[in-house]
Amino acid sequence: MSTQADETAHRCFRCERPVTDADLESGRGYFRDGYYVCPDCLDEIRKGSQHGEVDTLKSQLAAMTAELRNISQHLHYEEFSWLYVVGGVLQVLVIFVLYRAYQAAEPTATLLWALVLQLMTLTSFVVGKLK
Repeated sequence: MSTQADETAHRCFRCERPVTDADLESGRGYFRDGYYVCPDCLDEIRKGSQHGEVDTLKSQLAAMTAELRNISQHLHYEEFSWLYVVGGVLQVLVIFVLYRAYQAAEPTATLLWALVLQLMTLTSFVVGKLK
């Protein structure tokens, strides 16, 4: 009779012990995402997550939230630079010139212009960052 119960029982993904349907129904066993956990392993998992670890996690999340707020405030109060606007316009021109090069029969000269415009774009972004 016990061999039939072992055959119908599911196996724990950690220790390969059988997990019966009675364990699952009573809450002693656990099933999620196709994995079964036996009552012994479930107790070990529950013991592993103590309040100290939760407090540490909360403090880490609070530190991350504070850092994200600092980044947001820095971006909000960053000075405006016309060189960023010029770089954005030049980047749009680069995309347009690349499109024209795609349509051209001889794209070499057009691709060189796209390269020059891209260098100007990068220069304006770098100089805008330095100010």
